Amino acid sequence: MERDETLELLAHYAVLILIVLVALAVVDVVAPDLGTWARLAVAVLLGILYAPVTRLLGVAPARWGG
Repeated sequence: MERDETLELLAHYAVLILIVLVALAVVDVVAPDLGTWARLAVAVLLGILYAPVTRLLGVAPARWGG
């Protein structure tokens, strides 16, 4: 893997982590009594949906088939 591909993937993973953290903060404000398993489900769902959404938007890294 080339350096540019690695940096492109790193940027996408950083964005994904940021999206998960912001989403969990919003969930914490909207539903503070939500359990740990539900928060984990939100994080996993966002992780699963991130790659297809980036492909759909045309911004996915080349390594992901974008």
